[in-house]
Amino acid sequence: MRDYVVERIGDRAGVLVADETGFVKKGRASAGVQRQYSGTAGKTEKCQIGTFLCYATARGRALIDREFYLPKSWTGDRDRCRRAAVPDAVEFATKPQQAQAMLERTVAAGVPFSWFTADEAYGQNPGLRGWLEDQDTRRLPARPDRGSRGTSKAVRSRKGSTSGAICPLNSSGTTKSAGEETACKSAESCA
Repeated sequence: MRDYVVERIGDRAGVLVADETGFVKKGRASAGVQRQYSGTAGKTEKCQIGTFLCYATARGRALIDREFYLPKSWTGDRDRCRRAAVPDAVEFATKPQQAQAMLERTVAAGVPFSWFTADEAYGQNPGLRGWLEDQDTRRLPARPDRGSRGTSKAVRSRKGSTSGAICPLNSSGTTKSAGEETACKSAESCA
């Protein structure tokens, strides 16, 4: 699917967007189901969670990768995993670790992009931030803004490849250059 998408809408100005979504479930037997926060439901609910990577360009947007989030309560109970047909090789991974795995596959596949963005759940993760810096990837994952209540602030790579402009990731109105306007609008439409 990723190759199909890149062939049709690929662009060096593309933006990769990581985010998760919840799928509300009522039972207990489906893999990964537990009471956990679901942005879809807007509250803590019995659900499954998927972590997704979106590719956005001026020509379109599409999901290009996904990871199934399996909570520790599941990975710590191999019998439960086997009953739900979860392979023994599947280990616990945080959502930022899943985002990094998807990014690694995307980079290895040669997908053209200029920016990576995600919300503060990813932006405050030092492992993902460090990996992005090591890759010299321009990034805009939000981190909690300690100076204001409940808002997030965009951050960018410390390495010298950024243009100095930052896309706003919330209502704080962070400025951006006209050159990044299209990429920001495309990224916002994926989130």
